[in-house]
Amino acid sequence: MRTKASKILFILCAACLSAPGCNMGMTRLNLGLDTITRATPRYKPNAVRPPHLRKERRRPSLKVARGVKNLAINKPVTADSKPRMGELEQITDGIKTSGEFDIVEGPSWVQVDLGAQASIHAVAVWHFYKNPIIYNDVIVAVADDVDFSRNVRMLFNNDHDNSSHLGKGKDTAFISRWWGEVVDTRGSDRTGTTARFVRLYTGRSMDGAPPRYVELAVYGVKADEQAK
Repeated sequence: MRTKASKILFILCAACLSAPGCNMGMTRLNLGLDTITRATPRYKPNAVRPPHLRKERRRPSLKVARGVKNLAINKPVTADSKPRMGELEQITDGIKTSGEFDIVEGPSWVQVDLGAQASIHAVAVWHFYKNPIIYNDVIVAVADDVDFSRNVRMLFNNDHDNSSHLGKGKDTAFISRWWGEVVDTRGSDRTGTTARFVRLYTGRSMDGAPPRYVELAVYGVKADEQAK
């Protein structure tokens, strides 16, 4: 039988777990960077820098609910065009190195099918980073259908001038580095964003290079597992 004190503690813990700022039951997001090649030179890009380029810094680790994992690993990838270099399956193979044979070049967008509705807590993106490159018009969007016609939502958009014709975004441009770009999709209630399909748009780099993708990871929990 619970004592009065233990009942009060139970109620307080339950309230904390449901609060947006609570860290109980949370863990640091593991991006698998322990096996990555940290080969990005320390020099800056030679190209003209966009006005919305943020000051470069590695962001603190994101805290997510326990049980969150990369749902995109080895999931099917489609694109708006056939790659000129590499194969689409490389984008979700878990390999984040940035060598000559590790990149997928060409498509203006790539899309991963998670296989089922999921609660997405973070999306991590690695573009080619062997040289420090600034890519234009990086946009992460999700939807409930493969054609991106139902419940489409923009989770990240750094297209400051609408050159992609997908709408102006308020996010900052960034220099591609080995630690990747992590998009926080937990929401104010920390329960994640529900969707099945994740699409990553990328424009040409500031120096005119075509889009070059390394890896797209989607961290979350499948809806059927979350209900258990």
